[in-house]
Amino acid sequence: MPPVAVRKSDRVLLASDGLMTLTEEQIARILREMNDTPLDNAVDSLMKAVEAAGDPYQDNTTVLLYVPEADSGEDTTLDSA
Repeated sequence: MPPVAVRKSDRVLLASDGLMTLTEEQIARILREMNDTPLDNAVDSLMKAVEAAGDPYQDNTTVLLYVPEADSGEDTTLDSA
C-alpha cells in the first residue's frame, strides 16, 4: 500500500479490532456527526456505541483519533530565531 497524504482537515483513526463490533458505516456516521467536536468526545461516542452494541464476546477496544497539525510535507519545525 502506498503512503497516504494527510491534510490538516483530516482525522486519522487508529483502533484495535474491538472497534469492528461497529460497521464501517456506523463508524463513519459517528465521526461525521462529531466532526466539529473535540477529539475526546468523538472517541467517547465510538466507545459508547461499542458498549451499546452489547456483544457478549466483545474484544478489548482501543481508539486513537488524531488530527495532523500540518499538511503532509509541510515544514512544522519551530524557528529558533
